[in-house]
Amino acid sequence: MSEEVQKAKFKTDFLRAHIQATKGCGRNFCLNPNCAAFPGYPSLDPNQAAAKILSILKSAPNGDIEASSDFFFCPEPTSKHSIENIKVADSAEIRNAMQDLKIFGLNFIPNNYLSSKNKSIDWEGLSNFFGYLSNLCQEGILDNNWLYQAIENYPRDRYSSLYIPRIVLMLLFMPELSDIENYNTLAKLAELLCLRSEFLEEFSFYIDDLDQDKLQNILWNVKQFLLIKILDGYRGNKRQISYVMQLTNAVYLSNERNKRLDYKEFYNDAVNIEERNDENDEGIEEWKEEEGKIDIREEYKAFLTAKQQNLTINDPRGFSFAFYPWILDANTKSTFLQYENKYRMLQVIHNPINLILMDIYAILEVRRDNLIEDTLSQISSGRINFRKPLRVIFLGEEGIDAGGVKKEFFQLVIKELFDPSFSMFNLYLPQRIYWFNPDTLEAKINFELIGLVLGLAIYNGVILDIQMPLVVYKKLLGIQTTIDDLRELDPDLVKQLEIMLQTEENVEEVYCRNFILETKMFDQVIVHELKENGSKIPVTNENRQEFVDLYVDWWLNRGISEIFEAFKRGFFKVCEGDVIHWFKPKELELLICGNPVLDFFELEKYTKYEGFNRNSKTVIMFWEIVHSFTEEEKRKFLKFVTGSDRAPINGLGTLEFVISRNGDDSDRLMTAHTCFNHLLLPEYSNKETMRKLILLAIDNAEGFGLR
Repeated sequence: MSEEVQKAKFKTDFLRAHIQATKGCGRNFCLNPNCAAFPGYPSLDPNQAAAKILSILKSAPNGDIEASSDFFFCPEPTSKHSIENIKVADSAEIRNAMQDLKIFGLNFIPNNYLSSKNKSIDWEGLSNFFGYLSNLCQEGILDNNWLYQAIENYPRDRYSSLYIPRIVLMLLFMPELSDIENYNTLAKLAELLCLRSEFLEEFSFYIDDLDQDKLQNILWNVKQFLLIKILDGYRGNKRQISYVMQLTNAVYLSNERNKRLDYKEFYNDAVNIEERNDENDEGIEEWKEEEGKIDIREEYKAFLTAKQQNLTINDPRGFSFAFYPWILDANTKSTFLQYENKYRMLQVIHNPINLILMDIYAILEVRRDNLIEDTLSQISSGRINFRKPLRVIFLGEEGIDAGGVKKEFFQLVIKELFDPSFSMFNLYLPQRIYWFNPDTLEAKINFELIGLVLGLAIYNGVILDIQMPLVVYKKLLGIQTTIDDLRELDPDLVKQLEIMLQTEENVEEVYCRNFILETKMFDQVIVHELKENGSKIPVTNENRQEFVDLYVDWWLNRGISEIFEAFKRGFFKVCEGDVIHWFKPKELELLICGNPVLDFFELEKYTKYEGFNRNSKTVIMFWEIVHSFTEEEKRKFLKFVTGSDRAPINGLGTLEFVISRNGDDSDRLMTAHTCFNHLLLPEYSNKETMRKLILLAIDNAEGFGLR
C-alpha cells in the first residue's frame, strides 16, 4: 500500500470511527463497546472522541484500526434488524430475516432501560414475538426447524459473536424448546454458547438479572433434556450433553453469586440413579455400564481419565458428570467418594511391598481404658498408613473387626474427646452443639486427632454421632463465615449485636463497650482485643458495624484459628482427594453424621429375610414392636444392629438390612453382626416375650466378647 493510499485510509478510518464514537452506528442499541449506541458508553464530546480514536490508531499495527485488538467497526445496519419491519414483511422476507439471529440480540430492549451492563430484556415483548413466530410455523410460512438452521448459519465474525450470550438467553425461553422433538435444537443452542469460554462467562452474568421463576424454567428444560438423552443412550449423546451441562453450569454460577434457588434445585434425578450392588466391588477395572443409564463408576473412571490425560471439556472421552458436582445429590456424591477412596486404597494395597508382606490393613490396637493415649501414640508413630482399610483391635477382647469393632471405636473416641473434662469444646445449650474452646489448654495434636477421626470415618464409611454446627463444615470447605453462623451457636448473642446495630440511641453511652471480647476459663475473665489497642477504643454509632464484624470473626475464626487449623489438617490427612470438595456444608454434615431422620417404615420396606419372609408371624410381631418404640428406643435398636444410631446419608431405605431366623422360641436374646447390618432373631412365640427380650438386648449392648 502506497503512502498516499495509506494516508487516505487513515483519514477514512478516523472519520468513520469518530462518527461511531459520537453518534453511534445507526442502531438504537448496539453491543460493540466502541460504539455510542452501546449501553453505558461514556458521553464524549468531539475533541475527546478524536483524542481517543487517534490514540487507538497510533497503537494499531501499521496504523490499521481494524487490526487493533481494542477496536472494531460495527457493520451497516439493515432494515431486517427491526421487529416492526419484520411483522409487516412478506413471507419471503420473514424467512430470510429469521435466518439472522441478531434480530433477537438487537431488539427487546425495555423502554426504561438504563443499565450499563446490557442485561435487561423486554420479556413481555419477547413472549409476544415467540407467539407470533409460532403462528408463522403453524401457517407454514416459517419452517419448524428454522431455529436449528439459523444456529447452524450464525456468523462467527467479531461483531456477531458479541450477541451470542444475549441471543442464547432469550431463545432458551422459546416455548417450542420444551418439546422433546426440539431437544437437538436446545443442544445446538448450547453448542453456540460453548464456542468460547468468554461467551459462557458473559451468559452467566446475563443470568444474574433473572428471577427465581425464570431460573426454574431453564432448569426444567435442562432436566427433561438430560432425562431424554440419557434414556436414549448416554454414550451416543455425550457431546450434546456436554454442551448443555456447560450452559447449566453458567446458570449455577450465577445462582451462587445471587442466590435465588436452593442448591438442591440443581440435582437431577436422571443422573442421581440408585447405584447397583455388585458382588465384586473391589476391582475398579471391572466396572461396567448399562446402556441408557449412568454408572457412577464409569463416571469416576472418565473423570480420572480426563484429569490424567488433560482432555478438554468438549472432548467426549473426557466428559463426566463429576465435573459438574452440583447436579449430584448427597447420596451420589458419597458413592463417588466411596470409589475414590477405594481407588486410593487399592493403590496402596497393590503396592508390591504390601503384597509381599500381606500388609493390606491399617491395624490400630487400643485399650478401652487408655483409648486416646493409645490412639495418639500409634498415629504419631507414623507406622500406620491410614490410606489402607482400617481394622481396630480392642486389646483383651475377642471381637474380630469386620466393621463392627471399628464402628464402636469411632464412637468411643468421639465421646471421650468431646467430654467436658478435656475442655476442648464448649457445649451450647439448649441446642446441645459443641464448639471449639478458644481458651483450651489442650495440645493442638488432640484437635488434629479429632479431624483425623472424622476423615478416617468418612474414608472407612462409618457414621459418627457428632453435634457440631454447620459452620464447622463450611470452614472445612473454605466457605466464608457470616453472622448467621454465630446465630446457630448463640442466638441470644447475635440478637444483642443486631440490636446494637439498629438502635438510634448513642451506642457509646448506652453500651459503654470497647473493642474487646471477654471469655471465662476456670472462673477467670480473659480479655481479648478485637483490634490493636482495642481496649482503649470505644464502640460508637460510627464504628459499631466494624465492632460487630470483628466480634463475629473472632468467635468463628480468629479466636480458634490455630486449633481449627490443626483440626482441618487432621481431616485432610485422609480426605485429600477431589470428591470431598464437591459437597455442600449440609451434605458434608450428612456424610459424617448420617441422617437424623429415622423412617423405620422405609427400613421395613427394603429389609431382606433368611429363614423368614415378610409375612412370617415372627416378622409381623417384630415390626409392630419396633414401630411402637420411642425415638430413643429406635436409636438404641439401630445402634444395636448397625453400630450407629444414625441412618445412612439418604435414609434408612438405603440400608442393607437382613433379618435371619436364629432358632426356635427360647429365652435367648437376639444378636447382631453390626459389620453387616444383620440381625439374628429367634422365632419368639409371643409378642410380650419378644418385646421384653429385644429391649433387654438393646439396653445391654457394648463391647465385643470378654472384658
